[in-house]
Amino acid sequence: MISFIFNRRLLALSVLFVIAIGAGAMLTTPRAEDPTIQSRNAAVTTLYPGASAQRVEALVTRVIEEELRTLAEIDEISSTSRADVSIVSITLLDEVTDVAPVWSRVRDKLADIEAGMPSGSLPPDLNDEGGYAYTAAFAVHAGDGRDTDRLILQRYAEELADQLRSVPGTDLVEVHASDPELVEVTVDEAALRAAGLDVRAVATALAGADARNAAGSVVNDTNSLTIELDNTLDNLERLRAIPLQSDGASSLVLGDIAEFRRTVSDPPSELGLFNGELAVFIGTRMQPGQRVDLWVPHAQAVVEQFSERNVAGVTVTELFEQASYTTERLQTVLVSLGQGLAIVVIVLLFTMGLRSALSVGLAIPTTALMTAGLFPMVGIDFNQMSIVGVIVALGLMVDNAIIMTNDIRERLSKEERFRTAIEGALRKLLFPLAASTFTTMLAFMPIVLLPGGAGEFVGPMSIAVICALGSSFVVSMYIVPALAPILFREGKASGKGWTTQGISVGPLATGFRALIRFLIGRPIVGIAVCLAPVIIGITSLPTVPTSFFPPADRDQFRIEIRLPQSTVITRTTEVVGEIERIIRDTEGVTQTLTVTGAATPQLYYNVISSESANPAFGNIIINTTGAARTAELIPYFQESLSKQFPEVALVVRRYEFGPPVSTPVEMRVYGPELEVLAEYGQIAAGILGSVEGAVYARASLHRDNVKLAVDVDDEAARVVGLDAAAIAQQINASFNGQTGGFVLEGSEQLPISVRLGQGQRETVDDLADVTLLAPGGAEVPLTSVAEVRPVPAWTDITRLNGARIQSVSSFVEFGMLPSVVQTRFEAALEEAEFELPAGYSYSFEGAQGQRSEAVGRLLSQVSILLIAAVTSLVIAFNSFRRMGMVFIAGFLALGMGMLVLKLTGNNFGFIVIIGIMGLIGVGINGTIVMTEVLDEDPDARVGDPDAMADIVTGYTARHIWSTTLTTAGGFVPLILLGGDFWPPFAEVFAGGLLLLTLVTFIFTPCAYKLLIARWNRRSREERDASEALTNATPAE
Repeated sequence: MISFIFNRRLLALSVLFVIAIGAGAMLTTPRAEDPTIQSRNAAVTTLYPGASAQRVEALVTRVIEEELRTLAEIDEISSTSRADVSIVSITLLDEVTDVAPVWSRVRDKLADIEAGMPSGSLPPDLNDEGGYAYTAAFAVHAGDGRDTDRLILQRYAEELADQLRSVPGTDLVEVHASDPELVEVTVDEAALRAAGLDVRAVATALAGADARNAAGSVVNDTNSLTIELDNTLDNLERLRAIPLQSDGASSLVLGDIAEFRRTVSDPPSELGLFNGELAVFIGTRMQPGQRVDLWVPHAQAVVEQFSERNVAGVTVTELFEQASYTTERLQTVLVSLGQGLAIVVIVLLFTMGLRSALSVGLAIPTTALMTAGLFPMVGIDFNQMSIVGVIVALGLMVDNAIIMTNDIRERLSKEERFRTAIEGALRKLLFPLAASTFTTMLAFMPIVLLPGGAGEFVGPMSIAVICALGSSFVVSMYIVPALAPILFREGKASGKGWTTQGISVGPLATGFRALIRFLIGRPIVGIAVCLAPVIIGITSLPTVPTSFFPPADRDQFRIEIRLPQSTVITRTTEVVGEIERIIRDTEGVTQTLTVTGAATPQLYYNVISSESANPAFGNIIINTTGAARTAELIPYFQESLSKQFPEVALVVRRYEFGPPVSTPVEMRVYGPELEVLAEYGQIAAGILGSVEGAVYARASLHRDNVKLAVDVDDEAARVVGLDAAAIAQQINASFNGQTGGFVLEGSEQLPISVRLGQGQRETVDDLADVTLLAPGGAEVPLTSVAEVRPVPAWTDITRLNGARIQSVSSFVEFGMLPSVVQTRFEAALEEAEFELPAGYSYSFEGAQGQRSEAVGRLLSQVSILLIAAVTSLVIAFNSFRRMGMVFIAGFLALGMGMLVLKLTGNNFGFIVIIGIMGLIGVGINGTIVMTEVLDEDPDARVGDPDAMADIVTGYTARHIWSTTLTTAGGFVPLILLGGDFWPPFAEVFAGGLLLLTLVTFIFTPCAYKLLIARWNRRSREERDASEALTNATPAE
């Protein structure tokens, strides 16, 4: 049956096949810096110019929310209603993996409600493209300190964007910090009044002169001729000549009372700065499945070709490209992989000898290549998580090879022939190794099955570990036995010498055996020795700070800036520009990217912002000379800028790993009345602001905005033929403008906006001076039919799943954990005796809330996999006692991981939880192996202490020490890597592995003697007694 193992041609072909699929995968599999997290977020933005926050909430936000709540795939609907705009944020269930059909249904729902939207509001706009970082981004700016018109920058940016869309493999190209181009017609109010006209009449005249509509066709027996009016508005001269009035002798044309210019929306919705210069930004993203290191050069070539045109006053600068970050991150982890591999081979050389180290050492690259070949099949890319998964599996995947090599070598030393030795090893180890491999895989399966962003981020690491474990089992069952006739010799000589046995230190071996013999003779003491560190570890867990995911070490950080909600975007840009100049003049800053009015282009995968159409908001992305300088500048800027700009709410934020977290600390207050929510929200925000470590504590809902209330006297208005609706329309047209027709320029059509001049619509007095036009043409001063007065107004009205909420949130100081700040906040609330009235409640969210939810989902998968693990162990052992002993070992591994976590001083983050789950699998694996070898010896089976000590400290000990040291050694490069992400994970895993030797060498034989050997001894005594009785019965 095993003849194929001795076929060296088949072995060579098999190895070549593994090399081919591994190398092919490395050449074709996509590469990324971090795993892709499925975007389950979208935002619906609806503009409603001139409407207050309460009106927006009632007429727009609630209508959209009620329609969307009918979709079962939606997990959460949150909204912000502020003056002029409604933003409804949608979050899908974590179980949704194909989001495109859901967004399509959302669009259908939005189309259904368009007809019922209030007059004056724009159609809802769904943006579902957020959530994925751009692969490359570029700035179109003047350069060299020149002053270039924003309209020109926008036109060149759009042209470059069109060219980037033609790059093969491009998924999305977006232009940021730009506004729609239009033709602005500015009319003089006095001239309008003299002519008996208003803004609406001018817009109507423009629309009537726009002959874009088809005029029919002439059809006869032979031809069909299209009729088209040759009155298209295609230049400004045609606009100037449009007649407004004529009495036969003279006429009034639009050019007599208006000025014309091509421009963009005024005021702009968003503005961009690059290194202090006015700029427009372009973000482009490649399609899934592409290699970033191959796609980026194509995009760069298009930009370089565009830049060679040398347009005066226009410069294109690369802001960001993902390829360099990906290459740097992958090179770092690949170096760690190489270092770990070297450590593993050196350890094997000393613990197993040259020949055995060669056998296992050749299995490692074979397993790694097979694992890489499986990546495309299981749908994961080469990223830092998947490669670190291979590093994690380094020691685990040599375990099977070590066991197989040791067993074959041991049989050969007993003068067995190669065929007999290999066949015996395969027969003996097939099911035990399959069971131990399967149970170790199961330890990582909850991570693979974890839904949502956390699972998608850490899942590739676990999938890589599982692929490596499966590959190692195949290699140990075929490649390692096939190499035995090449590397070893038959006979006793095969088991002699350091080249086969490895280095052995006699006194240590003797002392080790004596210790194990002593504890096996006193199993209760041995188990107590193992329980002590477990109890210490578990009881110390409440004192360990918790976290979700750590910050990323990156040469970038960002700043969010908020001014009072009534601030116009030009003022926001001035303030943000001053901040940006200070930052740019600081040593170590290499580049700044600023956007006001909206979020910056997404350059990092988990930075998702719902800010849009917010003129009081600004944000800056800062590039530095390196991660170390970033860590220095973040606390410096938080302190210095907050002092220099006390009127500005400013927070300096670091990039972080894992799924997106909007605010680290958040308290949500639920209730119906805005006044109550505002009152208690301000109280809670004051308490949070006093907590040590909290930065920029704020309540989202407050009433510090101002609006101009126009109180119409209905009776006075009716006398002159007006009503409230007509008055609102005339005021809106005068101040915000009204569209009347389009100017066609080639394939582009520019809307024509008519409104009063800037100097006639700036102040409260300008509103009071408005003259209305009655139906008969009579002029009616606004103040004769209405009273104008400023009144307080709500700012952001926030809602969650249809209910009003007050969000009280804060960021945290550099180096401070959100969990610590939240704990202090909760204690401060309790100390202040903070209580809400009946009908109101609150909950805590933020980073801790997301962590708790992710951990809960992770643990929910364990019960199902626990049943699978029990089933596999019972089948492998045919014993519930042995199965129970194995699971106790898993519990001990959990406690020892907790102890290492406490001793190393690391935070109990989500990635550490993954490491501890891996430790449980390793602990179970070691106990399975030790139980198997104890079962094989007849004296050890019945609890003979000397026999058990010989088994525990014999060749089995050598392979367990080899596995432990190689696995722990493989983590050394990650420990030395630096940063806050991998070192805690590696320290807990490596330290836990060393402590697990207590479980394998002490707990397992002691528990075996108590739970299994005693039962075996009783069964043998009963069997011997039965045989003696049978032999003593006289023959008939």
